[in-house]
Amino acid sequence: MEYDINRKSLLLAIKRNELDDFLVGRGVYSFGFNPYRPGDSMLDLDNAMAEIYKYYIDEPNERIDLLLEKTLLDWLTWKSGIGVYAVFLVLSYQLKMEKSKESPFNINKKYIIMELRKSALKYEDKLKNRKEYEGENLVEGLWEAMQLENKRNIKNYDIEIL
Repeated sequence: MEYDINRKSLLLAIKRNELDDFLVGRGVYSFGFNPYRPGDSMLDLDNAMAEIYKYYIDEPNERIDLLLEKTLLDWLTWKSGIGVYAVFLVLSYQLKMEKSKESPFNINKKYIIMELRKSALKYEDKLKNRKEYEGENLVEGLWEAMQLENKRNIKNYDIEIL
């Protein structure tokens, strides 16, 4: 039953060009209560990416991986800077899944990381002043949250994004 609901939600998000809302898991794309998801988390990547992976396995010719890449690049244009943080979160998740061979596809990480780094520098001050989500209790807000996660990624996974 849950599979059908999540698949229908993903198909609706694709049709409406709302993969961003699907990744957040809000509105009609809500995955319901997840006791393992921190309350301050911006995205529901465990549920959203699991469904994206299943869809890719079932429908590889639909190239949802390219739609994901397009969504990430679109997020980098958000003038609030919050899109940079969202892209960082998705990249961090995706690269860990690729490294552990849990992702059925690899994204164009070189290009997306290059664009993310440019946007991160452009929106650094805005990110430092954003005190929501994982940056709520950090002096430099979302910027600091990104730096901390990047250090964990380097130490634990040998993945450097920033």
